[in-house]
Amino acid sequence: MQVRIHNKETIDKVCWPETDNGKLARQFLVPMIKEGTRRYFKNVETELRLLEIDKIFLPITINDNVAPNAYVCSTYTHYVSYALEEIERVKNRWLQKLAKPVIRLFGAFLKTGKVDKTVFVNNWLLPTNLYPSLTQDQLSRITKALVNHFPKHTIAFRSVNDHAPGGLKNHLRSLNYDFLLCRDIYYTDTQSPEPFKARMTKSDLKLLNNTEYSIVENDKIPEFSLERIASLYQMLNIDKYSACNPQYTSELLNLMRSISGFNLKAWMKDHEVHAVLGYYTQDGIVTSPLFGYDTSLPQETGLYRQISAALLKDAKNNAHFLHQSSGAGHYKLLRKAVKDLEYTAVYIKHLPKARQLPWKALLVGMNKLGKNFL
Repeated sequence: MQVRIHNKETIDKVCWPETDNGKLARQFLVPMIKEGTRRYFKNVETELRLLEIDKIFLPITINDNVAPNAYVCSTYTHYVSYALEEIERVKNRWLQKLAKPVIRLFGAFLKTGKVDKTVFVNNWLLPTNLYPSLTQDQLSRITKALVNHFPKHTIAFRSVNDHAPGGLKNHLRSLNYDFLLCRDIYYTDTQSPEPFKARMTKSDLKLLNNTEYSIVENDKIPEFSLERIASLYQMLNIDKYSACNPQYTSELLNLMRSISGFNLKAWMKDHEVHAVLGYYTQDGIVTSPLFGYDTSLPQETGLYRQISAALLKDAKNNAHFLHQSSGAGHYKLLRKAVKDLEYTAVYIKHLPKARQLPWKALLVGMNKLGKNFL
């Protein structure tokens, strides 16, 4: 079967299969394709389309070197804007003065080389993309079709790691993709007894089981709480970490709570949400793109621990492998999560040498030196 690429003009003609992947794509992506991403994300500017191959559906995002953007659509943001934010947190002012011009100069080099002129495959616009199983033949056909449709764009797959289903990483390597180091990630095999033997895990689950909060799920979460939930996500993921992360609107949260492909839980007290968890699953792997709590409350409240424990508990009950994304590494390791590395796979063989050069510089810099700074 040929590769098809659907846009907002043709999306209503898709014949949707009754598969988990098909349902999730139809429920979550079609509204964004029709209405645009800015209704759902404050800082994501991209053209979203849907790639179909053998009744498997993958979102693709098409960008043309436009900045600023969230890192989920921008290599420049991921490696330059993030770095400039991080250097501001360094207390050594001399190091700041030395590093900033170097980072900006490298950023100008990347912009000149149009690194953001990229088509990202399977880009759900979330911090972690989960994959359906894809064969090497399917990935080869996807690559050829995208090079044909977008001959001046880099072709890239985010969130590539050794645990992705179907041997994704090895297949992409066989197809001459390069692997650009992105981040540390943490995994938990919820079918292993080890994480649940950890003293901290037992303590977290006890705290969750004895919670003083009412935990409300999915469409039972009141609509008036959506702005509050957006602010809780903002407190943890944007204010505490980085404005480069995707910034969710209440429209996105309303979409998440109303479709079967996402599971949302809200910790409520006195008609107010104090914490929120949202997760989705593909091919037996679960991850939580929605994770937030009121950071102004005392740490003794234990909301972060309760959210984490609820995610772990649900993953175990559903026999899912848990992708815990990045961040809070010490916390996760204490609970027997396993650290790994994640990459963006990039295909640049069809591009002119001048366009390949910034990618090669990034590959050398991150893969040789980047591990020391993750």
